[in-house]
Amino acid sequence: MRTRVVRVDEKDTASPHLAEAGRIVREGGLVGFPTETVYGIALDLRDEEAVRRLYRVKGRPDHKPITVHLPDAEALRDHLREMPRAAWKLARTFWPGPLTLVLDDRHGRPTGFRVPDHAACRAFLRHAACVVGGTSANLSGDEPATDAKTVAETFDGLLDLVIDGGPCRHQVASTVVRVTDRVRSGAPEILREGAIPPEEIADAAAKSLLFVCSGNTCRSPLAAAFARDLLARRFQCGSEELASHGYRVASAGTSARRGETASAAAHAAARAWNCDLTAHRARNVTPSLVEDADDIFVMTAEQRASILAFTPEAATRVRLLDPAGKDIPDPHGEGDDAYRAAAERIHRVIEQRLDDF
Repeated sequence: MRTRVVRVDEKDTASPHLAEAGRIVREGGLVGFPTETVYGIALDLRDEEAVRRLYRVKGRPDHKPITVHLPDAEALRDHLREMPRAAWKLARTFWPGPLTLVLDDRHGRPTGFRVPDHAACRAFLRHAACVVGGTSANLSGDEPATDAKTVAETFDGLLDLVIDGGPCRHQVASTVVRVTDRVRSGAPEILREGAIPPEEIADAAAKSLLFVCSGNTCRSPLAAAFARDLLARRFQCGSEELASHGYRVASAGTSARRGETASAAAHAAARAWNCDLTAHRARNVTPSLVEDADDIFVMTAEQRASILAFTPEAATRVRLLDPAGKDIPDPHGEGDDAYRAAAERIHRVIEQRLDDF
């Protein structure tokens, strides 16, 4: 019997065909479905016969894994014990979208997860109400299909239904990224290049270091400049290349005057360490900055309390910069010697902290 093809507009999330397709998958069938990248074949991963059938239909080696397709990022919680921050940052940036995250599931098995940027597809996944696995809609070794006509012709009589959602927007597979707690959080491994360029992955997943003082005109800009310089020396790269090595460094203040430049004394102190604060402009610490930062280093206990007053959930990520747990006082108004002493102390503790970054 020929495979039936049903037409559904990408934005038509209420189409009865989507509910029908979900039921077919839930009852053990195979459904061709659209995404923004390439077409896929969906099945219930808990159904062993459906899995065996999929491998037979595609001529797929049985050791190759099947990606779990999710209707939204929140559904990922049902599959993981915990989520590395780098993975969370990637999901927040690119989902829904052409990114497959390979994470350790609840049983410690590396598993691919994807939230397609295709509204009708996500509605179909909700209707399925099961663990939907999906592979590209092609015979093993062939190029993935990017339109329903190719899927229907290739698998005519082998699939139970094909959802025609029109041609795929990207026409190229998703980028596949592996993230684990055993790998430095800012350095995900790209297993397959795809619709998202590697440099965008690196920038989004980079470990974000945020240095905070009060006015963001001396201590925190100095700390950020020293951290960039020392990390660049470690990787033997320019400070502008740190994202490709897994780091982003920034600073802010708890009571900053937005747009103010670094103080003259801070400029002089930075130059003594061959660092430049010319481009620095002050800004206030915000909930979004705190949410994005992997590590937040403050100069005083008072500043830590100020941040936790509006983002208490960040308690484990906000620490005093000095590993000894002592405040680094503000040198403002104390003269050049005080600035030089503060800069020397900040540089020393940044060096001590370097292996923690």
